[in-house]
Amino acid sequence: LSQNVGGFGISSSNANANAFSQGFNPGGFGSSAANAQAQSFQSNSPFGSFGASAANAASQGFSFGPGGLSGSAGQSGSQTYNLPGNRKLSLSYSNGFSLANGTPSVSNGFSISQS
Repeated sequence: LSQNVGGFGISSSNANANAFSQGFNPGGFGSSAANAQAQSFQSNSPFGSFGASAANAASQGFSFGPGGLSGSAGQSGSQTYNLPGNRKLSLSYSNGFSLANGTPSVSNGFSISQS
């Protein structure tokens, strides 16, 4: 979507994707799923501009077989803000979990920057 009237403009976009699978066999069964999204927005005027964008993704999967249960899940994303005066603020994050051989593991992270 994009519009521009009398020196004032606005544009935006959006996207989304999904995936899923599952399987069964004599040795066990498993499943996985994933999702990804992205959005953006930008506004311009004679008085300045402002914009924002975001993207994130998530996935998970597991299997069960002779070795027991194993799996993982993760999520990550980022956001960027375009501020007046050519300033930018960026944030990002990630989280994850896994289980293998009966041992769980967790990870996460976060960052913020300004320019």
